[in-house]
Amino acid sequence: MRTLRNVGLVGEKLFKVEGDLVNNYNRVLEKVTEKKTGLTSFSIDKRGISPEIEEELGRNYLQCGPANRYMVIVSPDQKDAELLDEEFSFDNALFDFLYEQYLPGISTVTRIDGLYGRINTGVSTYEALDDMLLLHGASIDLHTPSKFIHYAKELQLLVKRLESKPNLLVAKDSEVPKKILELVKLVGDIRGYNIGDLTAYHEVGTFCTRLFDGVHVFRETEHHAIRKKMKRPNGESANGSSDDFLHSPPRATVIYNDKTNEKPQSGPLVDFIPINSTDKVVDFLVDKGYAKFSEELIQPRLARLEDLGLLKLGYFVHNISNEQRTRILNEEKQKVRTHEWVELNDIQKASVKGYNFESLVDKASPVIRAILLEPATADQYHVPVVANLLTGLWPWDLRAMYKHNRGDLEILFDSADEKMQDYIAHVLKR
Repeated sequence: MRTLRNVGLVGEKLFKVEGDLVNNYNRVLEKVTEKKTGLTSFSIDKRGISPEIEEELGRNYLQCGPANRYMVIVSPDQKDAELLDEEFSFDNALFDFLYEQYLPGISTVTRIDGLYGRINTGVSTYEALDDMLLLHGASIDLHTPSKFIHYAKELQLLVKRLESKPNLLVAKDSEVPKKILELVKLVGDIRGYNIGDLTAYHEVGTFCTRLFDGVHVFRETEHHAIRKKMKRPNGESANGSSDDFLHSPPRATVIYNDKTNEKPQSGPLVDFIPINSTDKVVDFLVDKGYAKFSEELIQPRLARLEDLGLLKLGYFVHNISNEQRTRILNEEKQKVRTHEWVELNDIQKASVKGYNFESLVDKASPVIRAILLEPATADQYHVPVVANLLTGLWPWDLRAMYKHNRGDLEILFDSADEKMQDYIAHVLKR
């Protein structure tokens, strides 16, 4: 079976685990899952997931349910590996922060043992869409199966104690030197290394997740002031012209995949919008400034729609010349030009005639409005969420899929025929 991995689009940048590192990984794996791998060599991603071990132990072997996911580190060089399965949009930022802040400590500890930590979001289980509203932050606290960090910190404290009170070295019945020697045997010479609490925390506002077939949570973090004049019972303004400002708590909008059996209820502080209500989703993104319509997208979208039409007719699109393409499009134009192509082409022609582009898009069908959207925000945390959602509305922006929604891209690739798989691979490799 062809996959994005075996055609060289996913899993090319992983860290190789072999030699003593296999034992370190297995100690952590047994601690977390009570299982071991029989492999003597395998590759892992930034989080510690191995495609080879997935084949042996199954997908998601490093977690006990969606709310209890683990990270495994056996080398500081894992920081340069790709992330295979980004289940939440904040995963990559959380892991990167951990490596950036504690690389010296990670380097020291992984000489002796592996590291592991649970990705804690403060939510014990995800059973319904409402549970997503409880997620406001994510943290990781790294540990070792052999208590290396515990012993190292104890050794550092004893050394500091000895430095402040040198007489303990020769004091009668002093246990400090003896204990230091015992700990040195366990962890080695760690002088000069900063081994403290290896903990990372990431505050979460707007985010998306692959759970429940795709959920996007947008939070209005600003407290919008509501101006309200205080009035006396007779209707006159109190305190002259002074105003009292009331602040509304932040609202949330959750866009979800209604293919599930979930029937969430909106409330005073949350709105639920099914993703197949395309117009409502588009209006929300535009009205809130998350996305904008782009006239520059018309031409590449027309070309992509033509490619899809040619593929449907059985042509290997990436293997035909421009001359062949022109001839085929002319001969097969009635079959290639879908309703979406015709409507998009009409907008392009009307715009050239001088009609206002925004007005034309406002009157367009929901799918055309969706495919002409691009992220409008520059926020580094909002862009991945918005881009991921846009690929959910129209999945044929393949480069955006590859960057922001690789999980759905894998599903799209796996379900495609050979011609479509070749086309997807060609576009992404190009």
